[in-house]
Amino acid sequence: MNISCESNLDHTDIVFYENAAGQEIDDSFEGPGASCNILTDTWFWRASDTTMDLKTTDWVLDKTLDANSHNVTFLLNGAPNQHGLLDTNITRRFKEIGERYSKSEDLVTIPSNWLHRP
Repeated sequence: MNISCESNLDHTDIVFYENAAGQEIDDSFEGPGASCNILTDTWFWRASDTTMDLKTTDWVLDKTLDANSHNVTFLLNGAPNQHGLLDTNITRRFKEIGERYSKSEDLVTIPSNWLHRP
């Protein structure tokens, strides 16, 4: 894949959406960007993480599909415990997500609204 960029771009920053803090991707945004969220209730590990209800696989896949449709990479946090490992419920959920995830099509043409910040 060979994607060329026009020399008249104002900037090459990647727009970052703090999705877990309520920053949603604007419908008119066409990338590039990154969006982050969490499986648990907080960014950092808590003892309660081992037994809490995590965000569902459907929720994660919906967020991923929405982000990818805007040429935004979806980053999903799973905080390691105090031993530096992911708890069983987190690894189980990541496995479920991986089993159902379908990679979106490659970007072959730069969208007309590329690098436009709403």
